[in-house]
Formats: sequence, C-alpha cells, structure tokens
Amino acid sequence: MAQFAKEWSSKLKGYNKNIRLFLIASFLLNVGMGIFMVIYNYYIRELGFSDDVNGRVIAMQATATAIALLPVGLLSDRLGRKRLIVIGSVAVMLSLILRSIGIAEDLLIIGAFVTGFFMAFIQVTAIPLLAENSRESERVHLFSLNAAFMMAANVIGNLLGWCDDRCPT
Repeated sequence: MAQFAKEWSSKLKGYNKNIRLFLIASFLLNVGMGIFMVIYNYYIRELGFSDDVNGRVIAMQATATAIALLPVGLLSDRLGRKRLIVIGSVAVMLSLILRSIGIAEDLLIIGAFVTGFFMAFIQVTAIPLLAENSRESERVHLFSLNAAFMMAANVIGNLLGWCDDRCPT
C-alpha cells in the first residue's frame, strides 16, 4: 500500500502548476458543495417547505446544468478553460450565498437554476483543461486521480455537513 501511495504522490508532484492548482480547487469546491447540499436540505425543511420543494430545487439545478453543457463547451473553446472555470466558480459562490439567504420558494428555485448553470462551466471545462495541461502518457493517472479526489471530497463534505453537532469533537 505504501508503494501505491508513493507512486501516486510522485505522479501528482510531476504534474504542472495548472493541474495541481485545479485539483486543489476542485477538491475544495467539492468538499464545500458536499457540505452545502446536506445542510441545504435541512434549511429548506426549516423554512417550512415540503420535500416536494426540495425535489424541485434539485431538479432545477440539474436541468440548468443540462441546458448549459453544450453552449458552455463551445464558449470554453473561444474564451479559454481557466477563464470559464474562474467565472463559473465565482458565479457558483454568489448563487450559493443567494440560496443561503433566500426564504421564498421562487428565490430558492432561481438560485438552484443559477448554481446548476454555472456548475456546468466547471464540469465542462475540467477534463479539457486537464488534457491540455498534461502529456498523453499522464492522462490515465490524472483523470483517475481527479475522479478519486472528487469522490473523496464529496464524501468528506457530506460527512462534515452531516456531522455538524452530531459528531464528537
């Protein structure tokens, strides 16, 4: 197991700065989204809304992402991957703030649409950014590492969101 970890660690150190920064940012974003999505379900309930509203919020976010995928892919070819990731990240952050202070159902659903739309900026541009900043021989490990980091970050975020006051300190 130590040899496996050492191999992955050396691969990670061998990637260029853009890749390492992206992996860190992606990890942090996914931890944050994992926390947010757990707590947000409780927030909707605490506002007095039914599970139907929560379902509509989730559906609206997914719908917006689906709508944005193709146009964002074309836009990333024109404007550049890094620029779109930064724009998407800032817009997602602002939309999450909007969702966190909103108390009207329409505002929650609009906020979910905006979040989903701008999450597409990050999702669509991630793999091309990694491909453009790596050698072909690095890509299998790199894409696997990216997927593993995203999965681990989501698990960590979900656990942190769930733990809140339930877990021992």
